[in-house]
Amino acid sequence: MKLTKYGVYINIWGSIVMSAVLSAALPLLSTGHVTLEGYFSEYIVSFFLSLFIKLFTPVLPLGEKFSDYCQAKEGTLGRQLNTTLVTALMLSFVMSLAMTWWGLHGVPNYQSVYWASWIGAYPWVLVIVYITSNIGLITGRPIVNRILNFEMKKAL
Repeated sequence: MKLTKYGVYINIWGSIVMSAVLSAALPLLSTGHVTLEGYFSEYIVSFFLSLFIKLFTPVLPLGEKFSDYCQAKEGTLGRQLNTTLVTALMLSFVMSLAMTWWGLHGVPNYQSVYWASWIGAYPWVLVIVYITSNIGLITGRPIVNRILNFEMKKAL
């Protein structure tokens, strides 16, 4: 899948939205509290990891193939929900593994609780990634369209 300016912008926006929610939710789920330092640390990891995965791995094309298989029509909410489901399954798997490790790596003997923490977090991460990915797409489209129209007018 070829990277376009629109695709890069919409994925940046989606990563901003998703990372904002995940960075608060994961520490709350695993420890019951969030610190400002922990939030920003998790946010940086989450943002760059999710953006890298979306831009440089086949998760988005696989989601599109799944939507094609389901015969979801281009430009419909059904297509978006199908595509996002596959993307969220794969993205949340990697994100939850990495972010659980990141959140626990400073805890003494974190290895003894890592897998239990990850298994407990994964279903929540899946739900959060699915919902925030859809919110990111719905809110991001008008923002990105406005940015691109502004850039086009400025270039003229």
